[in-house]
Amino acid sequence: MLKKFILNLIILSVANNFEEAAKEWIFIQKKEDKNKENHCLCASRRLLIHQFYYLNINTKKIICCGDTCRTYIDENVVRHDRHNRLRDDLINCGLLSENIGEYDLNEWCKKNEEIIFNNFINKIDLLLTSDECHKYIEYLNEYWFELIDIDELLDKLYYKIEQFEMERLERERLERERLERERLEREKLEKDNKCCELYGIKSCNCGFYCVK
Repeated sequence: MLKKFILNLIILSVANNFEEAAKEWIFIQKKEDKNKENHCLCASRRLLIHQFYYLNINTKKIICCGDTCRTYIDENVVRHDRHNRLRDDLINCGLLSENIGEYDLNEWCKKNEEIIFNNFINKIDLLLTSDECHKYIEYLNEYWFELIDIDELLDKLYYKIEQFEMERLERERLERERLERERLEREKLEKDNKCCELYGIKSCNCGFYCVK
C-alpha cells in the first residue's frame, strides 16, 4: 500500500520523487465521517472514518489520506504562515463541507467563485494598514491568481493603499501645522519676555503685562 501511496502522490505532484513531492502538500483539515464515504490515496479498500485532507500548492489537487499514510507527508511537509491563511480561507469558503475525495481545486473554485470572492472582500475590508494590504496582494498573487479572477480584488486593495497614503499625508500635514503653531507661540513668548525685560515689566505668560 505504501508503494501505491507514493506513486499516486507523485502523479498528483510536480516533483518526480517522493521527498520533494511531499513538500508541495499542505494539510487542510481532518474530518470524522461515520458514514465512511471516502478512502485513502493508497487505494486501500478500507473506507475511512478519520480522513486527513491535503492540498498541493502547485497542481491544486486535493487528496484524502488515512491516519497512517498521512504521516509520510507530515514528515516532509514545509509549514508556512501563508499556508495557514490559504487553509483558513478554503475552509471558510466551504471547502470540504461535502466529502470531496480526490478533487481538483480549480474545478471547485469555478463552482464557488462568488462565495470565495465575497470572503475576500470581507477580509479586505478588515485590513487596517498599507502593509497588511501589500501582504494580502502577495498572498493573492501567490495562491489565487490561477484559481479565480483577482483583478477586482487587487483594485480594491490598491485603492485602500492609496487611501491609507492620503490619510498618512494628511496626518503629516496636520502634525507640521501643529509644530509650526507651537514654534510661533514659543517665538511670541520669547519676544514678549524680551520686551518685559527691556522695559522692566513682569510677564505672567497670560498675554498681559503685569507691573513689577
